[in-house]
Amino acid sequence: MSIIVHAVIDLEGVDIETFDAYEATVMPLVAEHGGQVIGRYRTADGKTEVHVIGFANRTGRDGYTNDPRRQAAQPLRIKSGVQMQALEMIALGLDGQPLADPLGKR
Repeated sequence: MSIIVHAVIDLEGVDIETFDAYEATVMPLVAEHGGQVIGRYRTADGKTEVHVIGFANRTGRDGYTNDPRRQAAQPLRIKSGVQMQALEMIALGLDGQPLADPLGKR
């Protein structure tokens, strides 16, 4: 079963340059762990950002989360002042049944 992560990020009062440096470091790692950035969205007022990231399995998700390069970048995230919440989801079809992958294929 696929795993989808919705990261909800509070950007209010954040050092955006530092946050963007963190993102430039960690986002490319998603693909290295078999994941895909499905979307990265920022509200019109610039106060919130949402990332939708899909992984085919737990191994990919855990590999990304525990990647030493991602861990090494955490001081940038902390310095930026960003607050984020990662919500781990499963993809559901319109019938409420789990989908085989984050892009909606059974």
